[in-house]
Amino acid sequence: MNRLNLVVLAALASASFFGCGGATAPTTGTSETTGASASVSSGSSGSSIASSSSASSGSGSSSSSSSASSTNSSGSASSGSSSSSSSSSASSTDSSSSASGGSGSGSGSGSTSTSSSSTGSSGSSGSSAGTGGIPLDGLVAWYRIGTDLSGNGNDLAAAGNVSTTTDRFGNASAASLFSPSGASDHTTAISGSNPLLPVGAAPRTVSVWLKTTTDFQSRGNAGAMWNWGTTATGERFGEMCFGPNNPEYFVGQNHDVVGNISINDGLWHNVVVTYDGHTVTQYVDGTLDLTGTPVLGTVGTAVVIGNSLFDHLPEPFNGAVDDLVVYDHVLTASELDQVFNSAL
Repeated sequence: MNRLNLVVLAALASASFFGCGGATAPTTGTSETTGASASVSSGSSGSSIASSSSASSGSGSSSSSSSASSTNSSGSASSGSSSSSSSSSASSTDSSSSASGGSGSGSGSGSTSTSSSSTGSSGSSGSSAGTGGIPLDGLVAWYRIGTDLSGNGNDLAAAGNVSTTTDRFGNASAASLFSPSGASDHTTAISGSNPLLPVGAAPRTVSVWLKTTTDFQSRGNAGAMWNWGTTATGERFGEMCFGPNNPEYFVGQNHDVVGNISINDGLWHNVVVTYDGHTVTQYVDGTLDLTGTPVLGTVGTAVVIGNSLFDHLPEPFNGAVDDLVVYDHVLTASELDQVFNSAL
């Protein structure tokens, strides 16, 4: 062949490889990786769980269809320059946040996605895991150093000898520290009002973390961790440390339930009380301590953390208090376990 024929043949071969009906062009060489240790996406009715996998793409993205379901424990998914579109309600997570949808809470329409170090879920029931992994359904208050993290905006104010201390995870200045001047100190407290708190005989669950070494029994008066209502008989709802060996002590104002497990050993403890309109149940560090059936009818939503209600004799708590959360129903066993094991 002469030189002109060779040029023509080369041009035809090139057109057949990159043309409309030819093979897919190679990737551009750039890549994007979603998530440090896991990336999951799902459609409107599917679910996807990955414990240590990663999803990466060239210049595009990967996603599932509206009804796809997949599980990946150690593999990786990648795509070239072309991308597949996801359904309008698909959600994804990375290794340090919950399912997308704002503030780390679950979103979507019946979809669930979970990464190796966080959990996000949603569905028709409206219950999901938020920042830290606690249930969001029925959450009416979540207090940390007086700030209401539930999103309801009912913040409280600190007064007296209230400062901050290291929390149970080692985070500096992340928990409240109450240092009353003595047993008669009725100023040191975090207090305010929250109109969403359950009243009457409405069901509820309250969880709090605390740390103390004070012998309240020897001091002669209790240390109130939290309480709301009034000091009329049966109208107060709260938790204290008091009694032989300083256990948790539910206070219903003359309708009380005294616990058995000592909590003044200088370690962090989780104390939970539930009330279903008839029975009070108390847990310490996830262990059922006791139940009782006091007659209760909580009145008012004035709330005090770290001391008794202000129309009562002083009951200053001496120690650290963190993550007081209140629900408007009795949590299930699995939800209680979720609260206890969460990284609030």
